[in-house]
Amino acid sequence: MKRKFLRRLLICSVIGMLGLTACGNGTAGGAAGGGNGTAGEEIGEANTGSGEANTGSGEDAQGAEEMREWSEEDLEARADAEGIRVSDIAAADLAELPEAHRNAYVDYALELFRQSHTAGENSMISPASVMFAMDMVAMGAKGETLSQMTDTLTPGLSSEESVSLAYSFMQRINNSNGVEFHVANSAWIEESVLGGVIEDSYVENLEEYFDAEAEVLPFDTAAIDAINGWVDDNTEGMIDEIIREFPSEDTVLVLINAIAFEGEWADQFGEHQILEGTFANADGTEADADMLSSTEGDYFETADATGFMKYYAGYEYAFMAILPEEGMSAEEYLENLDGERYREFWESRTTDYDVNIQMPRFEYDYELGLNEILQNMGIEDAFNPFLSNLTGIADDPSIQLMISEVIHKTHIELDENGTRAAAVTAIMVDNRMAMMPAETREVILDRPFVYAIVDVNTGMPVFMGVVNNL
Repeated sequence: MKRKFLRRLLICSVIGMLGLTACGNGTAGGAAGGGNGTAGEEIGEANTGSGEANTGSGEDAQGAEEMREWSEEDLEARADAEGIRVSDIAAADLAELPEAHRNAYVDYALELFRQSHTAGENSMISPASVMFAMDMVAMGAKGETLSQMTDTLTPGLSSEESVSLAYSFMQRINNSNGVEFHVANSAWIEESVLGGVIEDSYVENLEEYFDAEAEVLPFDTAAIDAINGWVDDNTEGMIDEIIREFPSEDTVLVLINAIAFEGEWADQFGEHQILEGTFANADGTEADADMLSSTEGDYFETADATGFMKYYAGYEYAFMAILPEEGMSAEEYLENLDGERYREFWESRTTDYDVNIQMPRFEYDYELGLNEILQNMGIEDAFNPFLSNLTGIADDPSIQLMISEVIHKTHIELDENGTRAAAVTAIMVDNRMAMMPAETREVILDRPFVYAIVDVNTGMPVFMGVVNNL
């Protein structure tokens, strides 16, 4: 009874706010009707009552008509107040989704990348991993909390469209050909506080749309070992730990996404293609580097950058390199690299040239906390104990859920055989009350550069990074 009452209260509050607008417009209509009634007084007092009665009737009719003509924003606000309608979630081929859906993801991905890069250091994030993990939270969010998540992760889309995009993206990855590529999700539920009150529908939806494993257990050292063991297994050993301890004794839920990629080059590098070279580090020093040399067929060029793409086996994914123009640092390039400029670079792709390329072997790990970054991007209420609305996870008077910490870890290694990459995002939720020789182009990655592992059909990046130093 309690849960039904709270839901009715929330829904009625939203309808009341929308009805206020309708009533305001209806009053304006009533004033016009009243004006006619007043004119009727000049004809005769007897008609005044009838005019007033008709005015009231006109108000009701006009109010009803305006209720039927709510704006899309009003309808979305009402829908978000009730949470995500799972009946509207559907998977589709990424390439067949509306371009606006793919663009929404790219806009978010580039903004997250720009804000999470550490100047002068090697960095890599997986916007996809962060989105998948945050969408697991969104499945239990309502009201403004849900709206902020949707507007940040997929600007311009509805909450259902946002989760459908994530659902489609995960299926695309898990059904990849030619490479080892998979996404895994899990939910770790503290048994004594949340275990008895977590909504069954929330857990079922995580299992249905995120293929998430759900575990209810005490949050002790054994739980930390189990979580880290799951991460190790689902990143093929590339990331063996995501948490050393729970953020606080109030932590009651940990949601984790893991992505692991292992792809061999479609065209392998031979020993004769491994050259000794140097790499100009961001700090002005130089480092010896093993440079992998080949000729590729995909070339990119815009006003301030050139690049190439080298395919992995199966030709569904590729390594795309972006080399800023001479004299421009990677940081200077990233400052203005938004979704629009990324699309401009992607659309400059041509196969008109033979592209002589060199790129270094490299390997590194990257880790950062995303709390401040996600709040700067617009997800604020979910981190606020007074404003967070995660009642779709647990709707109980003793529970006030909020995100306490978001941790993101990545790993990449690239050599003559191919690329191995992994990402993990952990969200802690606390209870706080050629025929003719072609022209040639050259891209030599012997100084700081930007890169991405991309879906070659859509250009959507799964991993994005910067190599500043070797």
